[in-house]
Amino acid sequence: ASVCILLSFLVTSCGDRPANSPASNSTSTSGLIGEPGKTQSVDVFSGNPLNWNLYTDYNGDRLYFCCSDSRLKFLSDPSFYYDRIKRQGILLNKTPAGG
Repeated sequence: ASVCILLSFLVTSCGDRPANSPASNSTSTSGLIGEPGKTQSVDVFSGNPLNWNLYTDYNGDRLYFCCSDSRLKFLSDPSFYYDRIKRQGILLNKTPAGG
């Protein structure tokens, strides 16, 4: 039972933005986190460091996330969030060839 509680805490807390996050000053009116003209370096929803093993390929771009909560948020309406990311000017890595 204690394992379930611990896992529940980890899942619900991964979307919290740390107070000292370098991206905390990089928000825009879109509500996403990132700097226009720069490649994605933090989770666009939380500002937390990216987990390079947790990503989604969309429209030829690869989006990285800090946790599954952020990935699921993106997947809940990918075209909406992708358009917002692009409008904000956050640059994304391209999907690797064959990926």
